[in-house]
Amino acid sequence: MLHDPAVCRLGKRPARHDARTLRFSTYAKELPPIPAAIAWGAAVKDWPMLGNNRFGDCAFAGAAHIEQQFAGANGKSFVPAEADVLNDYSAVTGFDPDKPYTDRGTFLLDALNYWRKTGVCGGRKIDAYVMAKHDDPDQIRAAIYLFGAAYVGVQLPMSAFDQKVWDIQGSMFNPDNKPGSAGGHCVCLVGYDADGPICITWGQVKRMTWRWWLQYADEAYACVSHNWYPTGIAPNNFNYVQLQADAAAFG
Repeated sequence: MLHDPAVCRLGKRPARHDARTLRFSTYAKELPPIPAAIAWGAAVKDWPMLGNNRFGDCAFAGAAHIEQQFAGANGKSFVPAEADVLNDYSAVTGFDPDKPYTDRGTFLLDALNYWRKTGVCGGRKIDAYVMAKHDDPDQIRAAIYLFGAAYVGVQLPMSAFDQKVWDIQGSMFNPDNKPGSAGGHCVCLVGYDADGPICITWGQVKRMTWRWWLQYADEAYACVSHNWYPTGIAPNNFNYVQLQADAAAFG
């Protein structure tokens, strides 16, 4: 088995929707040209596991990897600490490493709200987040290109543990190919090309095909952060000022 479920843990709870969640399409009426391929994560050479080999903290490991990507792309070095990631997991969910029954995973919206209001990894905050249509590859590509990464959730099939590249193989009637047969998982997308998105999970770079993504993804968010644009320059044709105002009103 390529990925051992015993040391490749999941931990994303079912997608939960809030009617107040800001939508990507609201602020991106006319996008700049989106490249056919991008690989923002190339500047980072080591992606730590951050406890996701022992606990279902993938929602916070994913957030930490995005913060790592923001730093690397701007010529800075930032290596998330496992202790900080587990502390964030505990703060949001009540997780206690000495009480296995508390390791129940995280709703991504809860993690995103904590990331925005309190900050992950010792206080690193995002300014806002917007929900992208997970079944629209154009929005996913735009989110990754404009904001350096996408924070996403998938309903992982058991068959994924045996695949070097996540792709649809065999019949969907096979129980191992059923969405969520392994559980929900959070990863961050740091690039894409014609074949599919590129994600970070379990301390490594992982590729998936677009058809696999469309079959198994169930939520996706663009995280707007001053750590990605440290000069304060907003993306072309993205209404960043209005987004900040709406995020503040959201509370």
